[in-house]
Amino acid sequence: MKRYNAMFEDFNEITVLGKPALFTCVMLDDCSIPKGLYRYDVRGDEYSGEPIELAPRITNGHYGTIIMAEEVDMDESGRCRLDHYQDWIDEPYSGRASCVGRIEYLAPNGIAYGSCEYDDAEQFRHDVLNDLYYGIPLVLVLYKDARGKTMFPSLGWVGDEGFLPKGIRYEQYRKEACCKVKDFLKRYRPDLLPHMKNRNKGGTYADRVH
Repeated sequence: MKRYNAMFEDFNEITVLGKPALFTCVMLDDCSIPKGLYRYDVRGDEYSGEPIELAPRITNGHYGTIIMAEEVDMDESGRCRLDHYQDWIDEPYSGRASCVGRIEYLAPNGIAYGSCEYDDAEQFRHDVLNDLYYGIPLVLVLYKDARGKTMFPSLGWVGDEGFLPKGIRYEQYRKEACCKVKDFLKRYRPDLLPHMKNRNKGGTYADRVH
């Protein structure tokens, strides 16, 4: 299969295993990865299509390729299993969990007068149920990732206390523009930039991380 030069590709900046990463659907040439960064192939589940595994090389079920600033711990078989709900977040790394939704509080005229945003799914759920129990009029806003999924596959818990929100709305959460490898280096590994410039002068990308 053809492998592409990472330095010319556009990537989506995402969060994998709680760490910043760049993602592309294509396979990347190891020789194009700056020394000090780490490349992993991603396997997708054959039924759901979700990313479920990282490995140095994947051909069957190839979902895409990621570049990371930190090395991933692999198991004895040289692979790392992923929980696509917890370990793979289609949002740029922010140092905290991606936001899952917000509660909009309604005035008697039905107009929202305030809101509270959450990055903790359990806290969000707790506060929703608590507010509904006390009869506070509110609307739930659930954030969707790039695949159209939310942190709540089912909303059966919403009516647990016998009260329902005035509405439920779905919104696409924030996304940043595509990112280049050089931008990623500037943000997370600026120490590698001088080394990369020296390598470029020589016209080679030897001694890469595999």
